[in-house]
Amino acid sequence: EWAEKSATDPEPTDPTLADLGALYARHAPDLQRGDHLPLLLGAARDHLHLARARAAGEPLIRVRDSREGADAGPVVEIVTDDMPFLVESLLAAVGRAGGDAARVIHPIVVVRRDPTGELAEVLTEADPAAPPDGALVESWIHLDLVPTDVDKADLEQTLARVLRDVREVVEDAEPMVQRARQVADELPRDVVAPDATNPADVAELLRWLVDGHFTFLGYQHYRVSGDDMHAEPESGLGLLRK
Repeated sequence: EWAEKSATDPEPTDPTLADLGALYARHAPDLQRGDHLPLLLGAARDHLHLARARAAGEPLIRVRDSREGADAGPVVEIVTDDMPFLVESLLAAVGRAGGDAARVIHPIVVVRRDPTGELAEVLTEADPAAPPDGALVESWIHLDLVPTDVDKADLEQTLARVLRDVREVVEDAEPMVQRARQVADELPRDVVAPDATNPADVAELLRWLVDGHFTFLGYQHYRVSGDDMHAEPESGLGLLRK
């Protein structure tokens, strides 16, 4: 059905856009009916324009009015490196800002970019789990929001902060796990005070947490002197880097 729509679309479509639209359809099975195909093609077209140039490690974020008319809510478009927690974090941020997503389209797109970040090729048939050498795996996220009076510029800034936080958590995930293991190994085996928690139990809990049962969001090392406690400079990880 997608191929038939692409062949009869009155608007000119280059092969890249047609293939990208097919990729969007594969990632949005509930939108594959004929009346939704123009939506997918439009989302692919707008994303393709947004993605034309992107500096390494920097997200592209656009919050704009819908092209479906004044009765439709704003549209959020994002192009960023693929990583865990993206959609959940973005939807939570939209909710905190007073918005709500009516529709989410989230294809994982494999691309090649030149050294300046210009988009050179969209590899719609590539496997994101095993991309070709030199290719990048990106999340292209499209959110249709319900009608809202949320300020678009403020929402863009909020989403930029959330994407920065997600990147810092993902980049520091392994160092935080290693630090938890180190703390577990350094804890004494014997109870250090009457009626206190056994340090060995704390160590066992820490090892259980890092064994795939918990996601650390931030870490900070503090030094205690008497009644004072001070953060150790440059020890922060994840959300506590600063």
